[in-house]
Amino acid sequence: MKSERDRVVEELAQLADLLALAEELGMRVLARGSRQPKALCPFHDDRTPSLVFYPGGGTTRGQFHCYACGAHGDVYGLVMKLHNCDFRSAAEWLAARLQVPFPQGDRS
Repeated sequence: MKSERDRVVEELAQLADLLALAEELGMRVLARGSRQPKALCPFHDDRTPSLVFYPGGGTTRGQFHCYACGAHGDVYGLVMKLHNCDFRSAAEWLAARLQVPFPQGDRS
């Protein structure tokens, strides 16, 4: 059985709009309406868009992958990399942004 924290973590990942989140974090998303929107990768000196978004949907988490430097992850990974923070801080930031209460008791 999933803990309350695990349930909220999964809910946040499904609720988060990866493209809107990337834009909120300062990335300029190109070809937003396409199946694979792109952006300049913020993790290296990128001159042509090499970071591709796979928005997901339903029960699938959105993902990103940079085909130049290899950076990849989901909404939590993007927040962690751009805010230079740990998973819990990224989850709490995302919960506040999406106005979803995050369980405070479980520190695991």
